[in-house]
This record gives sequence, structure tokens and C-alpha cells, in this order.
Amino acid sequence: MIVEICLAPGEVPLAVAAGADRVELCRRLDIGGLTPTDTEMTEALNAAGDLGIRVIVREQEDFRHTPSAMTRLVTETARLAAIDHPALSGIVTGALDAEGGVDPYFLAELRSAAGQRALVFHRAIDAAARRTEALEAIAQAGFDAVLTTGGPGGTADPEGLAYTNKILPAIASGSLRAHNIATVLAKSGCTQVHFRAPGPSGTDPQLAARLTALARAGC
Repeated sequence: MIVEICLAPGEVPLAVAAGADRVELCRRLDIGGLTPTDTEMTEALNAAGDLGIRVIVREQEDFRHTPSAMTRLVTETARLAAIDHPALSGIVTGALDAEGGVDPYFLAELRSAAGQRALVFHRAIDAAARRTEALEAIAQAGFDAVLTTGGPGGTADPEGLAYTNKILPAIASGSLRAHNIATVLAKSGCTQVHFRAPGPSGTDPQLAARLTALARAGC
């Protein structure tokens, strides 16, 4: 089981202490995460130790992008993927077009821009107008995984996650907490999990450690 915690810049040591394998690094977690600044990313990478850091490339809260916004995502993906640091393990990005679909040309450009880095399509997939069609296009473009709840809702759907895994690897997400994380993983067959551990002021270290332990127990 690969445990990934979604964290804000400055919180990477919490993931190390919790025993996680990987961090998705974002700022503005309140709106689903935006690309961190270069300074924030450098500090996170240097604090990672043996953790892998996947950086989100996202500039807006809305998943539907204009062609020019998609071009900016491709450019930023290429720039960040070129960073030479052993802790940088991948890029998390994606977008839908105005109709809620995925553009195969855009997907191919992202794959090329990411180079040899792991490339994950983020939870825009859960807002796609034709989810199966979008998943198949993402898989065909060569993405390594998709971050998803398994359906259009905000809560993890084990059946939807299991279905997604038949097309490409699903990183299970969606309101995963102590009461459901082990069950979702056992029923879905997912081998990667992504969660937040929110506390009164940022990430709760004890909750992060507990969820990590429960995810490993539920695999």
C-alpha cells in the first residue's frame, strides 16, 4: 500500500512522522490545491527525506479550462518536471474542456511535458461529462494513474474505484477517514491511497499517523 498525504507547503515533516510514502504538495487546500511557489516547492523537496513528492500543477479552482489555460499547464508541467531533485517523484495535473471532456491532444502534450516523471490526472476526472470515455483517453495517453473517488461524488465509491482500476491505476481518495478508509481499500482493490488529515490549524499529525496505519492494515 502506498500512502499519500495531501499537504500544504511547510507540512512535509508531518508526513515523514506519520510514516507516509508520498506527499501531494499543494497550496490553497481550501479550494482543492493550486501549484506551490518555487520557494515552497524547494523547501518541501529539501525536507522530504525518503518521501516522494508529487507536485500539483493547477492554476484555478474550476476544472474546465480554456485552450490558453491548458497551454499554461503544459508549460508549467515541463518546467517542474525538469527540476533535478531526488525527492520529486511526479506531477499531478489535468483539465477538462468547455464541454467537460478531455482533449487527447492536450493529454499527449502533458505526457510529453512530464518526460520520465510519473504523471497523474487529478480529480477533474470526477467532474467529467463522460467518465469512462475520459478514463480511456487518459490511459491511452500514457498517464500512470488517476486520482479519483471512483465517481462524481465527493466520497470514495469502492465499486467505482474497482471499475476505474480496470482501465488504469486508481489512487483512492474522497473523504477517507478512520471509519471508512480500510473498508474502501479492501473493497476497491486499490494499492494507492490519498487523503488529507485536517485539524484546527492545518494538518493534524495524530490523525495523519492514524489514517496511515489504518490504510496499511486495510490493504
